[in-house]
Amino acid sequence: MNILQVCNKSPYPPHDGGSLASYSLLRSFSRLGHAVTLLTMCTPKHDLSQQDKNELSAMVRLFTVEVDTTINKFRLLVNLIFSRLPYNAERFISPAFDATLSRILQNTSYDIVQLEGLYLTPYIGTIRRYSKARIVLRAHNVENEIWSRLASQESGILKKFYFKILSRRIMQYEIASLNRYDLLVPITRRDLDIFKHLGNIKPAHVCPAALDVERFSVPEKFSGLPTLFFLGSLDWRPN
Repeated sequence: MNILQVCNKSPYPPHDGGSLASYSLLRSFSRLGHAVTLLTMCTPKHDLSQQDKNELSAMVRLFTVEVDTTINKFRLLVNLIFSRLPYNAERFISPAFDATLSRILQNTSYDIVQLEGLYLTPYIGTIRRYSKARIVLRAHNVENEIWSRLASQESGILKKFYFKILSRRIMQYEIASLNRYDLLVPITRRDLDIFKHLGNIKPAHVCPAALDVERFSVPEKFSGLPTLFFLGSLDWRPN
């Protein structure tokens, strides 16, 4: 098959849960013999070095677009007052990214376009306009649940107020995005049950995040003791 994988942050290097979940599928698609094109945002937090680009280009046809997703307090305030769109989603809406996606779709026919996460759903309209490919939404999380938990745990009055508004907006956004794709691919059965409760009626397939266990080993000094392995980025507040 000819697959276009779309990411709002680079899946390489796979140093956190989100990038690893995207990279493991990208690598598996390639190893299975599928032709894979990767379109990814390069952000201030998740940029690609030339060596990273070379590593990816050996596996896939690579396109990158620089997108500034830095949290801007003024834009956040404007979004809070004048928009119902969650600021989390607004940060990933980029005319330059949309233009590159349009050009790729007009130049190449794909069987599948896979979106890595909720915040890429604004581009579904562009995909439908220029492609007959089946659209797959890889749901990395139930996003509204994360922010609802943060709101309940926050002690600061202003942050608690904002997180409550944000979690409600994300839930509305998540519900509005349901069934716009052709296939939903959550990471856990529990997430799938929540999406069904929210209203998903499209076909779905649970696909856990894969881990190459050969890359990891228990240090000798811990041999024989109970061990815990945690994979996640600690600069992401939910972790």
